[in-house]
Amino acid sequence: GAAALDLRRAASHICVMAKPFYRRLLDSPLLRPVLFGLGILLMLVSPLAGILPGPGGIIVFAIGLGLALRNSAWAKRKYVDFKRRFPKSGGWADWGLRRDSAKRRDEQKKAKDVDNPRIGD
Repeated sequence: GAAALDLRRAASHICVMAKPFYRRLLDSPLLRPVLFGLGILLMLVSPLAGILPGPGGIIVFAIGLGLALRNSAWAKRKYVDFKRRFPKSGGWADWGLRRDSAKRRDEQKKAKDVDNPRIGD
């Protein structure tokens, strides 16, 4: 009863207190190259995980791509170039990475479709 509730409150408080610490740690300029390297390593290893049953290779690649994009301006520029060359694939990558820009474009497209319905719809 009451002891479990107190324990949950304490755990919640600890999580709230730890969040800024981890955010500062992940944004550290010293850790960024390490996380970028880990992302590249995960992308390189993903074909090995792909031979295992299940979607493991895709998940490992997506995590690696997310780490690389979050921690490297060079990777972000290359990603933008890729999206310009292959807009449909870039849209899928945005969706897969849950990027805010993809959500914003989807909302704008839906609003435009509601305002200007096509003939025959």
